[in-house]
Amino acid sequence: MTQTPASAQLTMVSQGGHDQPAFGGMVRSELIKFTRQRFLWWFVGGMFLLTLLRGLIILPIALGANNTGGPGILNSSAQDNAYQVMTQAMSIVHDISGLFVMVTAVFIFAREYQGGTIRIVLARGAGRLRLLGAKFAALAITSFAMLALLLVVTLGIIATASTLVLHDLSLLTNVASYYWSDVGTYLLGIVVNLIASGIFAVFLSVLGRTLVFGIGIALPYFFAESIISTILTAVALSTRNAVWYNITTFFFGVNLNQVASTITGPRVNTLNSLTQVLLRAAIPGLVTVDGTRTLIVIGIYAALFLIGAIFLTQRRDVTQ
Repeated sequence: MTQTPASAQLTMVSQGGHDQPAFGGMVRSELIKFTRQRFLWWFVGGMFLLTLLRGLIILPIALGANNTGGPGILNSSAQDNAYQVMTQAMSIVHDISGLFVMVTAVFIFAREYQGGTIRIVLARGAGRLRLLGAKFAALAITSFAMLALLLVVTLGIIATASTLVLHDLSLLTNVASYYWSDVGTYLLGIVVNLIASGIFAVFLSVLGRTLVFGIGIALPYFFAESIISTILTAVALSTRNAVWYNITTFFFGVNLNQVASTITGPRVNTLNSLTQVLLRAAIPGLVTVDGTRTLIVIGIYAALFLIGAIFLTQRRDVTQ
């Protein structure tokens, strides 16, 4: 007796005289296929371990706070230290969630092409764009679930650091009036990064149709872009020509890295704000990078990647 593969276990509905899998069933099938991958659980475990290891940087910052609200070891107030702990913790969530969504997107999309199972689903009348939408829905559910878990873990890290160092929860209770509003704005930036990174990885997966291509391009891309950005900034400083630096402000990865801080404001990253002041003093004519501009640039990239993924899915033949 043969067993029907998970990709073919779809509830059928009648549309226009033709039986098609129900969209909800397609999303459920995608989630079942992905959660049955042993790699997923190893990867999730690795992400949580990396989160905990990076969370260790919170402890030295917490040492700068005290229970009285006066200057701490780092010569800043308890509320300032609590704010710095929050921004460091949220930056961890930003980086880990972005990495997770890209790798997950490649496995959900490219693995289907590489294994040839996508032909089974298409042969049952799923429809290419409906299948693409179902995979996007599965990716969104998985990624936002991971984001929620990361936020819980990060909150636990802050509470643990506060308890161990300060013997209370003042890192979460003795905070400035703008603390929680900035947390919400920073979280919005993380969501933007999550969505844009996922669409980028989906585009690469549909383009290359293999795990090696998807992961081999998606992850090194941001590293390569960072190197190029550093080189162009050095050229701008040496020539005092703003054009070279201004080019980097249109880079996809550069805008993703700073979207949370730019829409939240200069409080969230005083080092970056100081860097901008020094660059503007050294190089005349630099463009102003704010939250609105960053969101527009990211939105344009995301729209282009999404259009590309839809076009390739609809037009390219599935021959493997």
